[in-house]
Amino acid sequence: MTKNITLSLSDDLATQMEAMPEVNWSSVARTCIIQYVEVRKNPDISSLLEKLQKQKGEEYVNGRKEADSIAGNLGYAELNLLMKKYRKKIDDVNEQEMTGGPPPWETLPSPEDIITDLLTEKKLLANEASDAFLRGLRDRIEEIERALSK
Repeated sequence: MTKNITLSLSDDLATQMEAMPEVNWSSVARTCIIQYVEVRKNPDISSLLEKLQKQKGEEYVNGRKEADSIAGNLGYAELNLLMKKYRKKIDDVNEQEMTGGPPPWETLPSPEDIITDLLTEKKLLANEASDAFLRGLRDRIEEIERALSK
């Protein structure tokens, strides 16, 4: 048995959602509801977890906003060059993983580490940022690059 629910959204939010037709909003809402119910099952920490999840989400959004600013400051040619370097480093990491990777005492950089290093080299980003911020930043820069390549 399933339960249907109705949500009321602001016009602004509805417009933003419509701009992302590839997203299954029912699935997003379902996932959030499941997470919320799980958090509420343990009431002594639920408010703390809620607060931390919200902060994590805000960090991700802030990373996306910073990416817009960085892309605007770089311009098309520099952003294109940055992303070529990024893809090259990602390919290098993937190749290392397929060939057995680095010695056990070394770790391969994540995509967030790679974009952070590239932006830090250009003095466009301070090194101290949360993982959520860096994921938002990387995701948004990749979205901008994909949109430019069309």
